[in-house]
Amino acid sequence: MIVVLDASAACELLLHRPKAAAVDERLRSAQQVLVPDLFVSEVANVLWKYIKAKELDLAMAQTCLDLGVKLADRIIAASTLMQEALVTSAAAKHPIYDMLYIILARREGARLLSMDRKLLAIARDQGVAISTF
Repeated sequence: MIVVLDASAACELLLHRPKAAAVDERLRSAQQVLVPDLFVSEVANVLWKYIKAKELDLAMAQTCLDLGVKLADRIIAASTLMQEALVTSAAAKHPIYDMLYIILARREGARLLSMDRKLLAIARDQGVAISTF
């Protein structure tokens, strides 16, 4: 199975949140893990929020970021997904950065791993296989 990993699921694992083991299990069973290049910025932004809240120090955040990038087997340029994502985003009335994950999953026949229930509902409506936790 090919998996598209979004930042919310990656951060669940990296930050040892309650459903980290389930995310880890799904990633280990995947043949390939794909992410759009936006993924790196999104994960870094979550880590920054934890630094700002003094729940994570900078060194640990840097380690988490490195580990997060290594979760992906392939990082796909968002520019190759953008036109289709824009159309889908307009139709679904949902932010384009989330649509990048859906479009990538749909194109690759992949399953979307996310902690974002709204994103998963839209993906399901778009005919994309999802993993729920």
